[in-house]
Amino acid sequence: MTSVPHINPLAAPVDHSVPGLRLRLKPKAAATCLVNGGWWPRTRGLSIELEALVHVLDVRLGNVTRVAFALDDWETAPRRTTVDGRVVRPGGFHSRSDHALHVSGADRQRLVHDDIKADTVQGHTS
Repeated sequence: MTSVPHINPLAAPVDHSVPGLRLRLKPKAAATCLVNGGWWPRTRGLSIELEALVHVLDVRLGNVTRVAFALDDWETAPRRTTVDGRVVRPGGFHSRSDHALHVSGADRQRLVHDDIKADTVQGHTS
């Protein structure tokens, strides 16, 4: 049996592939992982945060096509956005209350990220 490294969602992110993006991903693993990483957005505006996140996750998923999220977690969220000339469709749901982003790629591969509140100090939650 192989073990998958555990990522503490309260620990400050280490990988800054895009300047200012606070994201930490587990190593690529089987689809059995429930959460693939943590993301510390700087604002509660998904419209502001989404493009940089999509650029980084494109490396893991191919082209990101959809992002599902809880509407109550964000002050603003686009109905659709364009990244590198292609459409990414965000989908907000009132029924989602897991404080996570569910990101899908063109090949239907999915990643789930804990969404740590923007006003959370790195390494601490309220």
